[in-house]
Amino acid sequence: MYDMHIHSDFSIDTDILMEDMVKSALEKNGKTICFTDHVEFGIGPEKIDVVFRVEDYFKKFRQLRYSYAGKIEILAGAELGLQPGELDKYRDFAASAPFDHVIAAIHTVRNMDVYTELSRRYPAKEAIRMYYEDMLSCLEDYSDYDSLAHIDFIDRYFLPDNPAPPFESYRELVEPVLRVLIENGKALEVNTGGLRRLPYSHPKKEILQLYAQMGGELLTMASDAHKPADIYHAFRETEKMLKEMGFKYIFKYKERKKYPIHLI
Repeated sequence: MYDMHIHSDFSIDTDILMEDMVKSALEKNGKTICFTDHVEFGIGPEKIDVVFRVEDYFKKFRQLRYSYAGKIEILAGAELGLQPGELDKYRDFAASAPFDHVIAAIHTVRNMDVYTELSRRYPAKEAIRMYYEDMLSCLEDYSDYDSLAHIDFIDRYFLPDNPAPPFESYRELVEPVLRVLIENGKALEVNTGGLRRLPYSHPKKEILQLYAQMGGELLTMASDAHKPADIYHAFRETEKMLKEMGFKYIFKYKERKKYPIHLI
């Protein structure tokens, strides 16, 4: 199993040590994990930066890579919470260190946190529109990433009295995002973290089907684990689903280069 998106205490939203994540991956007989800790610039009206210290991160990463050499492949990455107006900072950060895998994500929309604000302040249809418009704007202007994380991440945070609209009502917003990925050779992440809140992984099947219809082939597997128990969560059944949908490969990234892994 190849988990290209996990977190450690270098992220603001978990206190789990890198080594504890490595040990869990080993216990589950995984082949590869990639730490992709959070990087967020210009968050909220106060424009707060949430960034890990690259020097400390790579010092710990290299210690673990040496200690566990021959047992499991440990890769270094980052999850960039892109926002229009902050992209130059992300360019500088992505170029600042020898990352294996850089993930693009949308966590904030127009100074609103997707987790707690966007779907509480706007009707679902409007929140969806703003979310995908900002995503497209970022991906049209920013290219130093390898995969797009949890494309329909916003689905996790709709409320019973403001539910997510049906996919067909906003398909036209998702299609150009997928087109940018395909044209630029970027991967679409399959993130089983969705199953912790929803009955499906990200992306939902409708988006995966659209991606395949448009000629998309590049997929990465991700648990988005913030604790050891979630590493490789539901990978076997999710990979089986992908194969049944006609996908032949998932990909791992190392030194910013992609390597195909045949789905079996």
